[in-house]
Amino acid sequence: MSNKYEVNNGIGMNLGLVTKYRAEKAIFYGIANRGNNINHKSIYTNFGSMVEFEHWYKLKHKENNKVKTNCWECGKEMNISSKSKRPYCNACEIKRRDENEIDTEKYSRLRSRFMLERAFKILEKQQKFIHIDRYKESGEIIENYIQDNYTKFDSAHEMVASMELLKNRIHIKIQPIINGRKADFMLKEEKVILEIDGFLHEHSQEVDYKFDLEIREELGADWEVIRIPTNYIESNVTMLYEAIMELKIYKQKLREQNNGILPDYYSIREEKALMKMLK
Repeated sequence: MSNKYEVNNGIGMNLGLVTKYRAEKAIFYGIANRGNNINHKSIYTNFGSMVEFEHWYKLKHKENNKVKTNCWECGKEMNISSKSKRPYCNACEIKRRDENEIDTEKYSRLRSRFMLERAFKILEKQQKFIHIDRYKESGEIIENYIQDNYTKFDSAHEMVASMELLKNRIHIKIQPIINGRKADFMLKEEKVILEIDGFLHEHSQEVDYKFDLEIREELGADWEVIRIPTNYIESNVTMLYEAIMELKIYKQKLREQNNGILPDYYSIREEKALMKMLK
C-alpha cells in the first residue's frame, strides 16, 4: 500500500488508488493536484469517479506522447503517437491503402495463374501415366473460374484435385465455410469434406482434429472429413475419387465398431490404405 497514491475528489472522497508514476503524471497533465500534506500520499481531482479519471488520464497521456514528424510520402508536418510505424498523413494513408489493394489484387491474380501452371506440371509429372488431354476441359473450367475467384485456391495441389474431380463429373464446392472456418472442398452428394494437406499440416494435427469434429457436428454424423496428403496428389491423382470413397467407408466402419469414435491407430492404417490405393 505504501507505493500507492489515493485519488480523492473535491470533497475528499477516495475514488481509488494509483501508482506514484501515474499520480505524478496526472499532476503534470493538469487533471489532478497535489495534496497540502506532503506526507500524505494523495492527489485531488475534479472528476466524480475513477472511471472518468482513467479516461482523461489515457487521453492526456496519448496527447502528451505525440511528437512532431513528417509524412513519409509527401513530407507534410504532422503529430504522431507511435514512433515505431511509418508516419502518413490522412491523404497519403488513403492513397497508400488504395494502391495496396490494387497491388494485392494484381499479385493474387498472378499467383493463381502461376499455381494453375504448376498444377499442370504436377499432372505432367505423375508417376502413373495419364492422358493429359483428358484434363483439358477441367483445366479450362478452373482457368475461367479463377479469373473472378483468384483467391479461391491456396495451392496447385488443390487445383489438381479440382481438375481430377471435375474430369470425373463430380460436383464440388470450393472453399466452403463451415462453422466460421474455410475447408478445401465439399462433395455434397458424397457427404465428404476433402482436405488437401501439405507438409505444414504435420505440425497442426491437433487443430485439424478439432476442425474435423466441428465439421461433423455442423453437417451431421453421416459426413466424413477425408485428408489427402499432397504427395499422393503428385503420385497418382487418377485414384483420388476412389481413395476418397474407400476411406469414407473405412472410417464409418471403424466408427460403428468403436461407438462412433475413431481409434488411436486410425491414422497409421489410413496411411497404409492410401499408399495401397494411390500407388
